[in-house]
Amino acid sequence: MRAEVELLDEQWMPFFARLEGPLRIISRTERFNLRVPQQVMETRARPLDVRAKAFAPLAEAVRAWDDARTPAQIDAILGQLSPQLAREVLLAFESVGGVGVEAWQRTMDKLGRPLWRRRWLKAYRQMYEMLMTQVALRGLHHYLLAWLPDGMRPEDMINTVEHVFDTGAARADLPALLPGMYTEYPDHLAPQESHLPLFALLTSYDFKGTWTISTLHRILGLDLDLALSIDVGVVSRTKAEMLADFTVNNRMTQLRSGSGPRDVRAERQLKAAYELQEVLDTESLHDVRMVLAVQGRDLEELNANVRKVETAGGATLKLMRPIGGQGPLTKFFGATPTGQIDALTRPRRQRSMAVTQYVPFGLRKPDRTDGLLWMLQGDTPIMFDPFADRRAAHAVVLGKTGSGKTFAINCWAMRLAAMGYQIVMYEPQGHSRRLIEASGEGRGGARYVLDMRQKVNVLDIVATRDEAGNAPSIATQIDHVVTQISVLMGTNVPTADGKTAFRPRIWESLEQGLLDLALQKLYHGLNLENLEPDHTPIVADLCDALSDIGSDEAKRLAYEIGLRLVQGSRGATFNQRTTIDWDFTHDLTAYDFSGVPEGTVRTFYYGQAFGALNRFVRSPIRDRRRTTVAIIDEFAYMAQVPSLAGFAAMAAKTWRTFNAHLWTLDQDAHTYLGTENGNPDPAMLSVFLNAPIKAILKQDAADAARLGNKIEGLHAAHVNQIKRQGRGELVLVWEGDGVGARHNEVFVGRVEPNDAELRAFAGT
Repeated sequence: MRAEVELLDEQWMPFFARLEGPLRIISRTERFNLRVPQQVMETRARPLDVRAKAFAPLAEAVRAWDDARTPAQIDAILGQLSPQLAREVLLAFESVGGVGVEAWQRTMDKLGRPLWRRRWLKAYRQMYEMLMTQVALRGLHHYLLAWLPDGMRPEDMINTVEHVFDTGAARADLPALLPGMYTEYPDHLAPQESHLPLFALLTSYDFKGTWTISTLHRILGLDLDLALSIDVGVVSRTKAEMLADFTVNNRMTQLRSGSGPRDVRAERQLKAAYELQEVLDTESLHDVRMVLAVQGRDLEELNANVRKVETAGGATLKLMRPIGGQGPLTKFFGATPTGQIDALTRPRRQRSMAVTQYVPFGLRKPDRTDGLLWMLQGDTPIMFDPFADRRAAHAVVLGKTGSGKTFAINCWAMRLAAMGYQIVMYEPQGHSRRLIEASGEGRGGARYVLDMRQKVNVLDIVATRDEAGNAPSIATQIDHVVTQISVLMGTNVPTADGKTAFRPRIWESLEQGLLDLALQKLYHGLNLENLEPDHTPIVADLCDALSDIGSDEAKRLAYEIGLRLVQGSRGATFNQRTTIDWDFTHDLTAYDFSGVPEGTVRTFYYGQAFGALNRFVRSPIRDRRRTTVAIIDEFAYMAQVPSLAGFAAMAAKTWRTFNAHLWTLDQDAHTYLGTENGNPDPAMLSVFLNAPIKAILKQDAADAARLGNKIEGLHAAHVNQIKRQGRGELVLVWEGDGVGARHNEVFVGRVEPNDAELRAFAGT
C-alpha cells in the first residue's frame, strides 16, 4: 500500500481532521531468520535421503543382474529393509508387472522417481542460509495506539483504519520496547544482560521544508534496528480558531502601527494565520512529536547508527539526543498518555494535511517465512503460502517478451515441485525443456513435444463428473466437440489495425441442432466416463451420422466437415483415434506445442489439451491430497474462442474443490481486461478476477493503466513501476490469507534465483 496525493486528500486527511482523541503511531523493525523454511527443506529431504540410502544396494544388485545370484540377493536385501520400505518395494514391483531383470529395472525407476527432489531441496536450504548470512533480515511492524472517545469500540477503529489506510488491521498486544532490564546513562540505555542491545533515544525538535509520504521511509529503511513513535495530539478547534483570530488581529495592528523598516516576520505570520482560518473549516490542528529508539551492539555501533539516522532525517527532520531523560522517552513506545510523560520533547503544531505526510504505513517489510519464496523486495524475502487451508491459489502472470516471465515461472514451478507439488505445464515455445531437464527427465519430469504427426480425435471425451459427483453430462461433451470443430474450420480475418485475427466457424442455429442430434446418436449407450480412445467415434462417424439424418442441410454440413477434416490434408491428423499420451503421472509434466502450427490448429490443441487436463483434475482416482498446479502459457490461445475461455473460467471457479490451481500466463493484460475500444470477454475477465495471485512484469502504458484501474491496492506509483520494470522485476499482488481480508498485499521487487536455478534456467 503506497499512498498517493489524491488518497491523502480524500481519505487520510479527513481521518486526522475528525480525530477526537490523541493517537500514537509506532513503527519498529523486527529481526527474523529463515530457520523455519530451512527446516521445511530438511524435513522434506530426510525421508528421500533414507530411501536413497536404503535402495542403493537394491539398485546395484539390479544393475549387475545375474540370473543365478541376483534373485536371492534381492530377497536378502529386502529382508534388511524396514517393513515399510520393503512393502513399498514389493508394491512397486507388482504395479509395473512382469518378471526378471526388466521388471526390476522398471521397479527401480519407479522407486527412484521422487529422489530427484533431494538435490533441489538441499539447494533451497543453502539459498535460505545464504540470504541470512548476506543481510540482516528485518521485518517492519506498524502499530496504531488510540485513546478512543466514549462509545467507540476497538472494532470500530479497526474498520476505520482498514478503510482509510487501505490496509489490513487487527487488534494486538503492543510489545515492550526494551527486551530486558536497562540502566540509564546520560545519552543512552545499557542492558544489564550483555547479549542485549544498547538504546539511544532521539526526539524531534523541528520539521523543516517540504515533506512527502516517503520522508520517513529513508529512516525506517536503514540497515539497522530502530523504532519510531509519532505522537499526535488534538488541539481543540475552538482554541485553534481563537489562536488564529488573535494572531490575525495582533499582527494587523502591529503592521499598521509600524513606522520603521518592513516587518517581514510579522507579514509571514499574518499570512499563515489567514491560511489557518481558511483550513480550519475542513482540518484540525495537532501537536506532533517524534521519538526514535536506535539500537547498537556496543557504544561505538550505537553512536554510528545514531549518526546514520540523523543523516537520513536530513534537512526536514531535525533530531536531538537529549543528555539526561533517556528513560522517560521510552514511554512514548507504550500506552502512557503524553501528559504523564516527563521527558524533554518539543511538539510542533501541524494541520491535518501535514500529519498525513508523517504516516509510514506505506512502507512494508514483511517477515513471513511460510510457503514459497516468491521474490525479494529490496533485501526482504517475500514469502507466503497461498495453498494453506485448501484456499484457491489461482494466478495470472503477465510479462512482455524479455521481461523474465518464463524465468520467473520456471523458478516458482521448481520450488513448488521440490516441495512435493505436482506441476503440469502447457507452453508453445519450448521453454519447458530446461525445467524438465532440471528435474531429471524420465525421473522427476516428462516432456512431450506435440506436432502434426500425432493423431488427435476431435470427439475424445472431456466431460467429467461434476462437483456433486454426478455422471458426465453428454450436453457438456457435445458442446466441447461442436466448439472444437468450429475452431478447426475457422479462419483468419483482417482487423482494423491491418493485422489478422482468428475467428472460429460460426454455426447457424439449424447447424447446431443437426450436430447435436448426430453427436447424441454417436454417444448413445456409451459410458462416457470409461470410454477408451480406441472405442471413441471419429469425425468420419460424425459425418455418417449427419448424412443418416437425411435432410439436405445435414448432408451439406456432413460434406463440408468431411471435406475439411476427413478427406482433406487434416484428416490424417484429426480423423484418427488419439495417439497423444495425456500423461499426468510425473512430478512435472510439460506439453510443448512449439511443433504445432500457430493459428487454428494450435488453438484447437490448446482446447483439447485443456479438456484432458480438466478430466485428470476431476478424476475420482486422482490423489487429491497432492496439490496440482497447472501452468498455461500464452493463454491468449484460449481467449480466441469464447467457449474455451468459459472452460477455463469454470476451472478457476471449481478446481479448488479438487485441490488443483490454474496459473495462466500471457504477454498482455488486455487478453483478460479487453482493449480501449473493446469490452473484455466475460470468461477471461472471470479468470483474472478469480486469481488471488497476480504477478505483473513489464507491461506497456495502456495495459499498466488498465491494471491500475482493475486491481485494488495498485496506485500510480505501482503503475509507473509496471511500465518501466527491467528484466526479472515485478509487482506481485496477493489477496492475503487473513480471516475476512479485504485488502490486497502489494509487493515490488525482483525474482532472485539461486545458483542452481541460474544454471538451469538462464537464457529462458
